[in-house]
Amino acid sequence: MRGAEISLTTLNHKKFRDFTEAELLAKLPEKTDERLFVVYRALKSGISEDTIFSITKIDRWFLHKLKHLVDYEAELDEIKKAEGKVSREIYERGKKLGYLDKDITALSGSKIPYHRKSVFKMVDTCAAEFSARTPYFYSTYD
Repeated sequence: MRGAEISLTTLNHKKFRDFTEAELLAKLPEKTDERLFVVYRALKSGISEDTIFSITKIDRWFLHKLKHLVDYEAELDEIKKAEGKVSREIYERGKKLGYLDKDITALSGSKIPYHRKSVFKMVDTCAAEFSARTPYFYSTYD
């Protein structure tokens, strides 16, 4: 989400936070630039991957990957409700999923005593067929 430069760092778009299940089901067929947020909110609301697939035909593999994020955020929400602390293992999992420290803090309600720096990796745009003149770099915590 950070790469899209739309001032969001997670898939939790405020616009869809209070949508009912019926409203989400009605929005799922719409092919817009906001569809990803609707799909994510639908998963968070408990609408099954199968139901979302039947409406959108979005690949089940991709839906399952989004569900991993939903499950992780639910785990952070449980920490928030219990006023608990984020363990190192939960923190590391969040970093591997691409979450910023500030998002882990906000979603868990817990100050993070850990810090993992991002690293930069290169994508060879020519797949080693010949020397790339225009490789690009991306940052990751993994």
